[in-house]
Amino acid sequence: MNTYLEKIAHVPPWDNGAGPLWNRASSIIARIGEDVVISLPVLNPGMTNLSRVSPALYVKRGDAQFVRMYHDPAHFTREPMPIMVTPGGELVMTVNPMLGQPRYDGPRQGDPSRPEILIFCPENGYQSPVRQVSRWSEDFTFIEHSYRGSAIDRETGEMILVNQFVENDQGKFAWTYRDTEGNYPSSGRLTFPVRTCYAPISIRNRQVHIVGVSDIHEPNVDWKNYKFQHTQREWDYDFRMLLYKTCDDIALGRFTETICIASRDETCGYVFPQDIYADDNGVCHVLYTTRRIWHPFMRDRFFPHVEFESTLEYAAVKNGSVIHRALLDRDAEAADGKFIETEYCASFQELTDGSMVILYSKWNSPGHTQRPDGYYRAGLNSLGDAVPVKLSIPPSMFCLAGRRSGNRPRDAADVFILAGEDAYYASVPMT
Repeated sequence: MNTYLEKIAHVPPWDNGAGPLWNRASSIIARIGEDVVISLPVLNPGMTNLSRVSPALYVKRGDAQFVRMYHDPAHFTREPMPIMVTPGGELVMTVNPMLGQPRYDGPRQGDPSRPEILIFCPENGYQSPVRQVSRWSEDFTFIEHSYRGSAIDRETGEMILVNQFVENDQGKFAWTYRDTEGNYPSSGRLTFPVRTCYAPISIRNRQVHIVGVSDIHEPNVDWKNYKFQHTQREWDYDFRMLLYKTCDDIALGRFTETICIASRDETCGYVFPQDIYADDNGVCHVLYTTRRIWHPFMRDRFFPHVEFESTLEYAAVKNGSVIHRALLDRDAEAADGKFIETEYCASFQELTDGSMVILYSKWNSPGHTQRPDGYYRAGLNSLGDAVPVKLSIPPSMFCLAGRRSGNRPRDAADVFILAGEDAYYASVPMT
C-alpha cells in the first residue's frame, strides 16, 4: 500500500484569528464508503466581520480528483466547520452562522451567532442539507468565538455537541446530547475550574470524555508584566493545564469533577491536547504536547536553571485517575542552550483488526534530536518505536478521519494537511 498525496486548494489567510485547523479537535475530513469528504470553507475577503467564511464541501469519489460539490454563500462563520458520519451514511456538519449582516467597511468585529447542524444525504449528492438549530438547556448568548466540539457514536448515531457561550464577559461551555431520533433529551453547562478550550470530545455507549486546555489571561502578575515588556501585547493567554471530565451516561448528564492530567504551570510552560480515544473498557487514551518553558525570554528572568524541552506524550485515564503514561517523542536542550521550539501534531487511527495506532508530525526541531522533522507512526503498544512516513510535503498540522467523528476502521488513514496556504489530502498506510 503506497502513500497518496493530492493538493485540494489554495487557502488564503482568513484574517479573523482562525483557520481551517483552528479547532482540529473536531475533524473536517470524513470517509463515506468510497467517498472522501472535506469541509473547507470559502473566504469572503471583502467582509470585515470576524465571521467571514461560508460552508463548503469537497469530495473525492474513488480515484477521481477532489471537486467542490457544495457551497452555501449565504451563511458566514468564523471557525472551521467539523463533519461527522452517521451509521446510515449521512454527513453532519456543525456550523455557527452569525446573526448579523455582512459588513464591508469598518473594523474587524464579531457578531451574535446561532449554533446549528446541517445534515447531508449522499443519495442527493450532499446537496440541500436539512438545517437544524441545536437545542440547549438555557437561552445562552453565543458569539462567533464558539470553540465548539462535536462527536458521534459510530454504532448508534448519538451525538454530543459543545459550544462556548458568554456570561459576565467570560467564555463558558454549554453541552447538548442528540439521541438517535434527533431529539435533545439532556443538556446543560460544562463547568471547569477555569475557562477551558480546544477540547477533543468522545461519545461511546453514552459515555462521554472531554479533554481541554486552560485558556485564561496570565494569572501571575510578575510574569504578565515581564511578558508585556517583551511583547508589548495585551493578548496574553496561558495554556498550561490539561483538564479532563467524563460522564458515564450523557442521558443523565452528570459529569465528574475535573482532574488535571498534565501541567506546566510552575515553569510558565505550555500544554495542548491533540486527540483522545475511548476504548471498550472505558479507558480514555490521550495524546498531548508540552513545552517546559513557552517563551524563551522567561527563562533568564525566572527559571535560569531549567532546561528547555518539547514533548509529545500519552496518558491513559480511567475512573478519574491516570493509570499509565508514556513519552512518544522528546526534544531537549543540548549544550548550546538554545531554545527548543519543536512543534507536534498527533492523532489516533483505528485499524481493521481493532488496534489503535498514532500518526504524528514534528517540525522546528533542533539538529541534535533522535528523530528529525517529519511524519511518523507508532503503535499504542509500542509508543517509543516510531516508523517514518514518507510524504513529499513538509511536516505540518493535520487532522484525520477518526472514530470520534463516526468513521470506520481503515488500514490507511485519510488525512487533511494544511501546509502553509495549501490544503492537501493524503492516504497514509498505517500498517
